[in-house]
Amino acid sequence: MNSKDIHAKYPNHILLNAKMFGETKSLKGDVIVIVFFINDTISTWDERAKQSYRKIHESAMTKIRNAAANSGVPLKLRSAFGELTLPVECTVSNWSKWSAAAIEKYKRKEISEYQAYYKQKFDCTEAPVLFAFNRHFRSYTLAADAKHPNCSEFSAVAMDSSEKTIIHELLHQFGAPDYYYPKAVKSLADKYFPQSIMTSGTGIVIDSLTSYLIGWSDSIDRNAATVLELTKQITYADIDKELKEIWAKENPR
Repeated sequence: MNSKDIHAKYPNHILLNAKMFGETKSLKGDVIVIVFFINDTISTWDERAKQSYRKIHESAMTKIRNAAANSGVPLKLRSAFGELTLPVECTVSNWSKWSAAAIEKYKRKEISEYQAYYKQKFDCTEAPVLFAFNRHFRSYTLAADAKHPNCSEFSAVAMDSSEKTIIHELLHQFGAPDYYYPKAVKSLADKYFPQSIMTSGTGIVIDSLTSYLIGWSDSIDRNAATVLELTKQITYADIDKELKEIWAKENPR
């Protein structure tokens, strides 16, 4: 199924709602991942910890480059590292406050402004932002979509993140959704592309639907088409409900 047919048949599909939204759209061309090592009031980085994280990060970038090459996608992927100290505790609950404070240090009001500046300065295609912390937590990503077209886009990852986690979170910024919720999506993903990077398992395969969403392909295979057809009834309310349940279990009061 090609792009024209996909969006004609599923104009409001929940799994397609982030494709081509936000400042970061396609994972191809000249892409620079901007990584900020964040020191806040509860965790800081030392050189040994930074080197340890960078080793995992660069290995993750190599895996993306290799996957792109195998798919015939032109991709020059590199990373730029910086370090910032913020006088707040950076958590998922106050993400808007601390991410704004980080960008303000570069005299920008929005992450999108910084990305646009960086893309112009280095003449790159995309400039996704990743904040790294020297502590353990569930890594997460804020990404724009049809419901939140002006959302600040970034990934926040923990120091002990795996290669899969870094790739998984980065792909969210390019339009890829999670396949481990809601339950209807999870059961189908487990059946039709169980080794996908967007599942909660150990697989790191960039499946047909993910490939389409991140701009690597203009069509999807039969398995991806089946998943879209069988999940077309899912709504934002379904997603929000299960997300709240997940976060409530992982962050009990």
